[in-house]
Order: sequence, then structure tokens, then C-alpha cells
Amino acid sequence: MYTFVFLWTPALSPRGEKLPHGFIFATFMTASMVGTAMAGRLLRSCRLELLMQAVFWCSAVLLFVPVPFHMHMSPAAAMDAMLTYEHDELVAPNSSSSSFDALHSHAHHAAAALPDIQIPSMADSQVAPELAAAAAAGLDAAGAVQLLAFCLFEVLIGMFWPSMMTLRAKYVPEEQRSTIINLFRVPLNLFVCVILWKVSDFPLGVIFALCSIFLAAAAGCQHRLGSLTSSAPTTQMRKAHVSDDFRQADMLQQQHEQQQEQQQHLLQMPEPLQHHPDVPSAGMSR
Repeated sequence: MYTFVFLWTPALSPRGEKLPHGFIFATFMTASMVGTAMAGRLLRSCRLELLMQAVFWCSAVLLFVPVPFHMHMSPAAAMDAMLTYEHDELVAPNSSSSSFDALHSHAHHAAAALPDIQIPSMADSQVAPELAAAAAAGLDAAGAVQLLAFCLFEVLIGMFWPSMMTLRAKYVPEEQRSTIINLFRVPLNLFVCVILWKVSDFPLGVIFALCSIFLAAAAGCQHRLGSLTSSAPTTQMRKAHVSDDFRQADMLQQQHEQQQEQQQHLLQMPEPLQHHPDVPSAGMSR
């Protein structure tokens, strides 16, 4: 999800297409809200472990949708798209091409520290007019398919958060919950930093494919968890992983047992001691 936040913009506009980014982001947030509302209903009628498996599998399929469209998107093409967008924004349509040549020259100097990125020469190719036409056209058919997949992915993100919180409360003890969550955030943030650091070395399709593979692995782990919990006795699950609901029920049961022991102890006392003013009677304890 964190990688998707940084990659959906270049995935939808690989050639510098003009997109209503604010409207698309608002659509994502609405889809996420719809997913959260759906999760509340599904958790009442579906087993939590099965729901999380479906969320992970569907997320893996949806994030694999951009892979065929971006397997050959090189860093040079991304840089060229950026130049076209800057040229369209900063240079008037009727101005001479000298301003764009100067901008392209500045891009060569900016990319000097990146030896793997080769900026194509505008004098040797006619890529600029084609990219400008693509930018003016807006979202194409491939972008529309990816946008639909991304919106459905946001629905699954909205379903993921309440389901994961319920899963944590069910299996992770409350005393160690914050420590365990912080420990798992270390590899998560490290993975996101590595992806952003090396994003120019791989096509976008490869990065989306990696995200899809990791989501499929998470679905496999969730399936294993579901199989273990379905076969384990309920008493063992309560002893091994105490959730908040189970903890409250156990406390009430312990209080009831203590009251019963108190009553039995009072009944076993001698008769004069039971009516002593300092000793509560069985009826008062009840």
C-alpha cells in the first residue's frame, strides 16, 4: 500500500498525460471509505481469517494489472515525459523550440549523476511531438483500466484496516501489542525506502509485480494462520492468545469464582463467628 501511494501517479501518466490528480485522490479516499463500511458488515457474517485471505488475494490480482502496461517503461522514458510536461507548462505553444532545447540541456546536467539514465536527444528523434500529443489527450484506455483496478484496490485497503485491527486484538496479547507492531514497522519502512531509492533502476511493471508477489505470500501466510486456528481447540486459543473480549470475560468469571469461594468459606465457619459484627453474612455477600 505504501509503495502504491508513490507509484500510482507515474503509472497513470507514463508519458506525462495531464490528469486531475485531486479528483483521482478523492475517488481513492471514497473507495477506501466504502471498503471500511463493507468490512463492518462482512465481519458479522464471515470468518475473519477467510476475509483477510480474500483481501490479500484480490489485492495481489489488482496490483498485477499495471504490470503488462509498464514492463518496458525505462527511466529515460519517465524523464522524457517529465520534460514534455514542463515544456507544455512553461513554454508557450507558439514560441520557438530554443526554450525546450535549453530545458533539455538542463536535464542532461541534472542527470549527470545518474549514469544509468540516458536522455534521448531531441535533435535525433521526433519523440517530443508524440509525447505532447499524448499529454494533451489525457487518460487513455490503459490508464482507465489501471484506474479502475486502483479504485478497487483502495476498496480492499478500506476493508483491510478494520479487519487487521480485529485480527491484532484477537491474536496479539495486549501487553506486547505495541512492541510487536513497532518491530514489524522496521522492515516495512525499510522496504518502502529501498523501493523509492531504486525506483529508477527498474520498470514500474517490475515493482508492481513484486508488490503482487508479496501480497500473494501474505495470503498464503493468512491461509496457514486460518488452518492452525480452525484446528486448534478453543481453550488452547484462549490460553495462548488473550484478546480484549476474552480478557473481560475471564475477569468476570474470576470475580464470580471468588464470590463463591467467599460464600463457601463463610458457610464453613462456626455459627457464633458467622453472626459476629466484623464478619459479613452469606446473605450480605450475595
